[in-house]
Amino acid sequence: MLARVANLSSLTNLRERRTMSRRTQTSVSFWKCGHFSPVLVEAVEGGKRAQCLLCGERGEVREGAEEALRALRDRVHQRHEAQSA
Repeated sequence: MLARVANLSSLTNLRERRTMSRRTQTSVSFWKCGHFSPVLVEAVEGGKRAQCLLCGERGEVREGAEEALRALRDRVHQRHEAQSA
């Protein structure tokens, strides 16, 4: 039983390392990412926050999931407007 728990723990660590590796080795930076897929919306203190799983950028905390996703994607539009100005 103890060996099985140790194997499960090492499997979890392997998955975490792979996830972190994919995030840090991605060629997409948050300057170019449109945050369309995949996006995680998680419950946080004060509401919900969206995070792009491709580039890692997080939006501001909003009341609902749709508003949180909109806040994350609005950052892209704000960056593009600032660059073109």
